[in-house]
Amino acid sequence: MTGDMSTYVAKTTDFGKTWTSLATAETKGFAHVIKQDTVNPNLLFLGTETGLFLTIDGGKQWAQFTSGLPMVPVRDVTVHPRDHDLVLATHGRGLYVVDDITPLRSLTPEILNSDFAFLPTRPGQLLLEGAGFGGAPWFGDHEFSGVSPENGAPIVYYSKRRHVVGDFKFEVRDTSGRLLATIPATKRRGVNRILWSTREQAPRFAAGAGAIASLGAFFGARAVPGKYSVTALKNKDTYKGEVTLVGDPRVAYSVADQALQAETTAKLAALVERPTYLAESLADLRDQANDRQTKLGPKDAVLAKRIAAFSAALDAQRVALVAQQEGEGISGEEKLREELGMLYGNVNGYNGRPTKSQIDRMGALSRDLDAAWAKFTAQSKEMGLLNAELAKRKLDAMAPLSEEAWRKK
Repeated sequence: MTGDMSTYVAKTTDFGKTWTSLATAETKGFAHVIKQDTVNPNLLFLGTETGLFLTIDGGKQWAQFTSGLPMVPVRDVTVHPRDHDLVLATHGRGLYVVDDITPLRSLTPEILNSDFAFLPTRPGQLLLEGAGFGGAPWFGDHEFSGVSPENGAPIVYYSKRRHVVGDFKFEVRDTSGRLLATIPATKRRGVNRILWSTREQAPRFAAGAGAIASLGAFFGARAVPGKYSVTALKNKDTYKGEVTLVGDPRVAYSVADQALQAETTAKLAALVERPTYLAESLADLRDQANDRQTKLGPKDAVLAKRIAAFSAALDAQRVALVAQQEGEGISGEEKLREELGMLYGNVNGYNGRPTKSQIDRMGALSRDLDAAWAKFTAQSKEMGLLNAELAKRKLDAMAPLSEEAWRKK
C-alpha cells in the first residue's frame, strides 16, 4: 500500500521473542510466503511479488528460481508429501509445479565445491504408455489438456564449471554391464538434469517398399524395473552413479510376465537385425559381382555370364526377404522382414506377457531365417570358384560383408 517493495522476511528460534532478518541483496519484491522444506530444514522457499527465491543454507544466501517460471507474484508454496514436487500458487499465471526437489535437498558446501557430483533423485517410473487426441487444435479452448509426465528416468548432476572443451557424456548400463544408452550432457554449470528414455535403440530394418504396420516397431526394447549404473565421462575423468526404475503402480502384470516380455522383445530385436544384415550382405556381394563383371574383357564372356548369374541369384534371394510392392506407406505385401517386424512391434508395444502363439511364431520365423542364411552360405562355393578365375585375371576377389563392418555402417 505504501509502495515499499523491500523484502521483509525474518525467522525466530525462541517462539517470537527475537527475530533475525533473512532478507539479502539477492531477494527482490515484498514477501508473500516462506516455507521450510519438509526434509532439509536449511532449504527454504520464499515467494515474493517478483517470483520464487530459494536458499540451501537457512537464509544466508538466496537465489532466484527462473527455470520455466516467469517473473510473477508467488502467493503460496507447498511441498508435495509423496512426489517431492514443489507446488507454487501464483497471481495471474495459475499453478506451477517444480518437479522433484530431491536434488536440492542434497546440496551441501562439499558438493558445491566439487568439480562434479551426481545428485539423488526420485526413482524413474515406467509409466503405462498410450496415445490419444487430447489437446488437438480442433477441440477448441473448452478442452483442457495438461502436459503428461516425462516417460523416462531423470539423471541429475552438479557441475561446478561450464564444460567448454572436450567430450562430456553419460553411459547407462544394466547389471551385466551391457550398454543401453549414451546420452550427451548439458554443458552449463550448476544443477543439470538429463533424461534417459529407458529404451534402447530400435533394431535396424532392411530397406523395403513399405513401413512396418506396428507402432512398437519404431522403438527399441524398454528397460525393466531395477537399478542401472550411470557413468559420466568428462574428458579423462570418470564418475559413477546409478538410477532406479520402478513400475507403474497401475500395472497388473506380474514380475514373471514382464520378464518374459522383456526377454522375448530382446530375442525378436536380434532376429529383426539378422535379415537386415543378410539383405545388406546380399546387396553388397551383388554389387561386388557387378563391379567385377564390368572389368572383364571381351574374351571373358563365359566368366561374365557366370558372374551375372551369380549376381542375379543373390538379388533374387534378397528380394525374397523384403517386400517390393510400392504402396501408400504400407504395401500389404509381407515377407520375412515384414513378418518379423510386425511380431516385434506387437510384443514390444505391450507391457504384459506375450501370447503362446507369438512365441511359437517367433520360433517358426527363426527357422525360416536359418534356412535363408543357409542358402546364402551355400553361395560361397560358387563365389570361391569365381574368385579363382578373377585371381587369374588379377582382379580383386569378392568377399562377404563382415558383421563388424556392417554394424559400423
